[in-house]
Amino acid sequence: MPSVSTSGLSVAKAGTGLRPPDRVQVVCRVRPPEKDHDNCVVVTNGDGGDIVTLEGAQRPFNVTKAFGSDSTQQDMFDFVGLPSLSYVMQGYGACIFAYGQTGSGKTFTMTGTNSAPGLIPRIIRELFLHLVEGYKDFTVNCQYVEIYMEKARDLFNPSRAKNPWDAPGPKINVRYDGKRVKLENAKCLSYGNEALASENADTGVALAESLSKRLLRSIEDAGRHRAVRGHALNAESSRSHAVLTLEITARRPDADIVSTLMLVDLAGSENIGKAQVEGTGAEEAKSINKSLSILSRCIEALAAGSKVPFRESVLTKILTPALDGRSCCTLVAALRGDHASETGQTLKFTETALKVTVRPKQTSSEALGVVQEQARDLRGEITALKQELDWLRQSEADSEALQGMIAAKEADLRTKMDLLTSLQQEIRDTEEQLLALRRELDGSKVEVEQERAGRCRAEAENQLLQARLAEAESLSSLKTPSSSPAYEEARLRMEQTRMDIQPGLQMRTRLAAVVLEMPPPTAATRHIARTNQACCVASFFALP
Repeated sequence: MPSVSTSGLSVAKAGTGLRPPDRVQVVCRVRPPEKDHDNCVVVTNGDGGDIVTLEGAQRPFNVTKAFGSDSTQQDMFDFVGLPSLSYVMQGYGACIFAYGQTGSGKTFTMTGTNSAPGLIPRIIRELFLHLVEGYKDFTVNCQYVEIYMEKARDLFNPSRAKNPWDAPGPKINVRYDGKRVKLENAKCLSYGNEALASENADTGVALAESLSKRLLRSIEDAGRHRAVRGHALNAESSRSHAVLTLEITARRPDADIVSTLMLVDLAGSENIGKAQVEGTGAEEAKSINKSLSILSRCIEALAAGSKVPFRESVLTKILTPALDGRSCCTLVAALRGDHASETGQTLKFTETALKVTVRPKQTSSEALGVVQEQARDLRGEITALKQELDWLRQSEADSEALQGMIAAKEADLRTKMDLLTSLQQEIRDTEEQLLALRRELDGSKVEVEQERAGRCRAEAENQLLQARLAEAESLSSLKTPSSSPAYEEARLRMEQTRMDIQPGLQMRTRLAAVVLEMPPPTAATRHIARTNQACCVASFFALP
């Protein structure tokens, strides 16, 4: 692992408290073309983002930042490393991963050389400088694994990394608990100020230098065991994805932080035909391309807001906390200026990644205090629930008796509910019957009124007929000879009277019959009807 000098690095920059971005940051870096090859990539810098133009492409590609082939390692660290370190020191999770085709400069950007150290050594040294000067107690836990042929291998355990998979020894199991990824059985190296203080180590910059050198030496030794194979496109092509995870815990009187930084050097996508690989090399290329394809699908799903297939590959499972939107994520896209087709595929991937929105979650002293308070509340609730459970266990017998009483009460309640339902139905039926009777009574009242009016008319006609009958009887009592004019006149008047009273008699007869049939008849009504009928008959037969 290349060493890093103290010149050019600023602790103040890492602690400026930059506001976390709300999208994945996409930074492109163009590798200089090889001899006798033209550069097909043109970088245009702008205020709101840079533009990358690819020769032969139908349109340009927007990115957060683009560095041309003349960029330096310090440029990359200033724009990518320091902001990510600032997010980590505020308690946010952060991830930097390099993506691109084989031989595009990913490992050079992430690791670098002795003369040009990359992001990893610069970030580690700056991290320890900031921790030593700003925090009383701190610990950095480090794990380093590679994903080779869809299996995780521990690079801090060299014998295990070189052993075949059926050899004795623990395998690396990847577990995600919803917040962080656990690499079970992977070796973890811890570096903190307490351990070195017991060894009478120096403080300040000297302590930071000592810690960073120890960790970088371990990373360098582990990197030698990473799977590498040469082919037509790259003499030292990485055949695995390397993931370096740093978990930082720091404490001081006014602030605590707990955060994770992931530094990922992805294997390059390969065209098997151009790479001219066969056998195991071809199988490695297929595995690399498959895992990168799943990574692309995850990025597309994140951009579209749909379900993300994190669990379909070991790589995406490990990168879940970095890509699920709760961390500050930076994609470093390495471009080859002399490979237009592969560069176009990389730019399409970066264009999709730029659409992914993130909402980083902070784990600082304030956030940690809230979580601790919630934990205290939960512990209190758990204690209360345990006490309640103990009380329930002690009163189990009483509970059985209580259950019997409850069952009896429930049965009584059901009976009363059934009775109430029956009474309610009976009330509804009675109301319907009462309504029908009221309607019938109203109809009867109308009929009675009509009958009463008819009786009045009949009484008036009866009185008129009786008057005429009396007049006729008085005429019939005259002892006048039948041949006399007076007698003849009386007889004619009697005939006329008989003709006049005939309809009235018939009406009286019908009315009398109706009255006799009316319910309920009274004795007076029957007497009047019979008297009128008899009078009418007698009067009729009494006429000469």
